[in-house]
Amino acid sequence: MSATNWPDSLKNWVTQCLQQMTVLNKAEAQAELKEVIRAAHADGSMWTVDWSKRTLKSLEPKPGFNKRKNMDSVAAPAAQTNKKAKKPALAATTLDSNAE
Repeated sequence: MSATNWPDSLKNWVTQCLQQMTVLNKAEAQAELKEVIRAAHADGSMWTVDWSKRTLKSLEPKPGFNKRKNMDSVAAPAAQTNKKAKKPALAATTLDSNAE
């Protein structure tokens, strides 16, 4: 099964899949990609599948995993707590200096 015998739509889809892969999902995505292509070749559907609409499960976002959201939710309360703690301290200092 040589890639030179693949339809252009399949070649483009493979390229897009490869570009979406990260260090975290690369092994799983490559294995799934190979299996999808092998199955399409075996059942003769390589030329009939609309590859532009095909997705790999391993490249879909994982539910509940959003690194940025998780990091913001962890960091934000600490930052707010520090700011709130500083404001009363500054106010007390200002009042003390005005009393003198």
